[in-house]
Amino acid sequence: KQLLYVISVPDPEGIESISYSANGSRMLSSSSTGSVRVVDVESQSIILQFDGKIQASDSRGMTEARFSPDETKVVSANGSKIRVWSIAVKEAVRGWDGASKSTEIID
Repeated sequence: KQLLYVISVPDPEGIESISYSANGSRMLSSSSTGSVRVVDVESQSIILQFDGKIQASDSRGMTEARFSPDETKVVSANGSKIRVWSIAVKEAVRGWDGASKSTEIID
């Protein structure tokens, strides 16, 4: 096994989840602070950053995030909230709050 990349994405609370795009050129991370980031793997630069908390009163960030199959959107979840983010529009295009049970993203 060989280490391919070490990417530093500053986050004071730590990263909760990481996933790759289908072709491996982009990486998606989510954190307990609410940040959802799309990172270019080769340049190690942040392409997009979404604030998963939506409102200042949200106590939890997004603990999981994945690319949509066509990679035009990102879906994130934190246990009771789900957000769908458009990469082109750079904002949430859909959301669900107050799920009655814990929400988990399954690949």
